[in-house]
Amino acid sequence: MKPIDWQNRREQRRIRRNDLKIMSSTGKNQKQAIINKQRRLRTSQDYLQKQRSWNRNNMKIRRQNEMCAENNRQHSRKTYARVRLTDSYRERRKSYARCSRTSEYREATPELCRQLCKNWTNTRALSSTSSAWLTEQQKYWLRRRRLLTVLKRRTTQLVMQQKMQSESGVSSFNDSIGVIY
Repeated sequence: MKPIDWQNRREQRRIRRNDLKIMSSTGKNQKQAIINKQRRLRTSQDYLQKQRSWNRNNMKIRRQNEMCAENNRQHSRKTYARVRLTDSYRERRKSYARCSRTSEYREATPELCRQLCKNWTNTRALSSTSSAWLTEQQKYWLRRRRLLTVLKRRTTQLVMQQKMQSESGVSSFNDSIGVIY
């Protein structure tokens, strides 16, 4: 039995779906022309190079045309108003920005970055007013951080007591001095 190439299979399905979308939105000859063009772009490197050069030249001409530039500006304003001003977009961008500040995110692969952001957005932020549901791993890291801060504070306090004791020559356990520690 021949092994299945899943990546190629997904690509073929995507192409078929795209072809169906094209067929439902335009006239019969236009549909066939678009499908043929896409097929030729996939198969022929020569045709792909010609198409790219034609696109570059076309874009140069469009950039010089003031009417095209104005249409592009209007289109981008509409897109901005439709997409970026929604609350869900703002929340998603905030969560990604919060997530990207962490060092593990910056050093991770793109796939891991998506997973980290997903985890970040699924868990609620810790605050004094709300009781957040934390995973076991998050609880562990919180506990560890608290223990480390207590340890650090106690070690600095001990070092300071020992230094004071060595400089003064009096024990820190002496009650007559009245040292509060």
